[in-house]
This record gives sequence, C-alpha cells and structure tokens, in this order.
Amino acid sequence: MSLDSLPNELILRIGELADSQADLLALSRTSRLHHDVLDKLLIPYNIEHTRSNGLHWAVSHNDLKLAKRFLNRPGLNMNLPALERENILANINLTTFARLDHDGLFDPPLYVAINKGHTEMALVLLDNGATPEIDNWRGTTNTMDLAICRGHQDIVRKMTELNVDTTKLVVSPSRRRAQPAQISRIVWAVVHNQPSVLHPLLADISTHHPQELHAHQQAALVTAAHHGYLYSITILLDSGAAIDGTPGQRLRAIDVAISENQPEAVELLLERGSDLRRNQHDLAGAYMRHCRRLRRRARIPGAGVGPQRLDMMSDRVTRALVHGAQRFPEPFPADFERLLRANSL
Repeated sequence: MSLDSLPNELILRIGELADSQADLLALSRTSRLHHDVLDKLLIPYNIEHTRSNGLHWAVSHNDLKLAKRFLNRPGLNMNLPALERENILANINLTTFARLDHDGLFDPPLYVAINKGHTEMALVLLDNGATPEIDNWRGTTNTMDLAICRGHQDIVRKMTELNVDTTKLVVSPSRRRAQPAQISRIVWAVVHNQPSVLHPLLADISTHHPQELHAHQQAALVTAAHHGYLYSITILLDSGAAIDGTPGQRLRAIDVAISENQPEAVELLLERGSDLRRNQHDLAGAYMRHCRRLRRRARIPGAGVGPQRLDMMSDRVTRALVHGAQRFPEPFPADFERLLRANSL
C-alpha cells in the first residue's frame, strides 16, 4: 500500500509525528499530493522547534515571499537569531563559528536584513512588529546605528516613525583614544559620509527634541568640515545650522576646515558667508596648524612662515583666505593680517 493511497488526514497525522524538520520536509517532497497536505505544517514546525530559522534564511536570501508566510504566525518571535550561540559553542570549532557569524546566524533577522542591504525586507519586518532598535550579538552596534552608517534612508525614516531616539549617543571606536568616544547619531551619519540620512534625522530632532537641534547641527557641521564632506555641509547649512556657531564657540567649521587642510570646505563656507573677522585668535591658530601640516608634508624644516620656506600661494586654503579677506572692508587684526600677507607674496 503506497503513501499516495492514504487519506489526507492520515498523511497529516504522520507529518505531525515527524521527528525532525528534515523528515517532514523530505516527506512533503515525495509527491505533489504530500506537499499540498503537509505544507501547512512546515512553517509552524519551524517556528516551534527550530527558532524560526526559516525566517532567518528568507531574510538572509531576500526571499520576501517566504518571509511573509512566517509573519503574524502564532508563537513567532521576530527578534530571535537563527542559532543560540551559547548552546553550540562547545560543539563547533572556531572556523565553523566564524562562518556562522559571517552569515549572521547569531543576529536578529532585522539586523541581518539591514546588514545585507535588503531594504524592502527590513521595512516589511518593521511593519510587522520587529523591534526597531535591537543589538547584534556582540552588543557593539544596533539596527538604527547600522542603518545610519550604511545610508539606508528609508529604514532610518521608518525607525523615526516608530519613535526610535535619534539623539541617543553612539559609541565610536577611536585609534587616538584609549576609550571609545560617544557621538550623536547625526554626527555618526556625517562621520560615515551618509548625507542622505541627515534629512530624516534632522526632521525627527526638530520635531521631538527642538531644544537640542542647534547643538546637534553645530557638532555635525564641524565634523563635516573636518572631513571635507561638502554635501553634508550644504544640507546642514540649509537646515538652519549657524555657519559660525554661537558667540564664544571655540570650534567653528571654518577653523576646523583650515586646520585639516580641506580647501573645498573652506571655499564653500566662505561662499556661504562665514565671517573671517570672528574669533581671530582661533582662526590664526588654525591657519598656523595648516601651514605646519604643509611643511611636514613637504619636509621643509623650521617654524617660520613665509615664501622663502614654502610657496603658500600654491595652496588653495591660503588663496581662499586671501580672497575671502578682500570682501571685508574692516581691517583684520595685525597678527592675522601679517600672517596672510607673509604667505601671499
């Protein structure tokens, strides 16, 4: 008597008594009839016995059709990783562990979707109840910070709609500091040169944290000037960031751009109206640091500044400052005026 001759109810009962998901899947593949009867058992079995690893596979391979079959099923936990790391560490070697980690099997499905760039999959998961802000298994980053540094604008916007805190600080490792720095999420976006996500971040901060908007804008503007990211500078200025900061602010964007030898940023800031007459001491100090950097690169010894040591008019930053100084009718302080003249002969 073949299996095909059995009634559907009996085939279904055999499937319910399967010892493993592999046995159930193999039985469903013996014929089209068995597949039609047993298909309804596959996903519930996967959810109950294998930590919904089928959903994880669908997310990893960007199979939206399969992923949607898992959604809204009883017992589904959309935040579970495919494997429980603590239970398998004793049974695998480091090479296998590294491969499983690379495949994201220890991370939640939403994290995997964002990490692999599956934007539509991530949005589907968020729409169906996935926790919007959840850490990877190491605890080193979370889904929101990952979406920001990867530039997933639609995902970031969706997370802000789900009330994820856009002012939360991000731990940023630094080679220059023993302890990692903590920076805001808008600065995190600028550091990773992802200007597209600045729009939803700025919109959310202005709506929910208006009293903090100015501080976030200024920190991001100085960071963008430091790296020379012109599009980010433009977005921040268009959003209302004060180009020269607040009175008494020691670090202005123009000072940082000069010090870090970012001529395009210097030219853009001057074009947008940065005032060279403000904070003359910091401006002169920034320019001196810039000159020292150029001398080090040219391997020219000495601390003096002048055409006899370095042809500064071949330097775009110096040319931009000289051109910018000519726009102001008021005289500059003598120290800075002498500094510019000495390097523009």
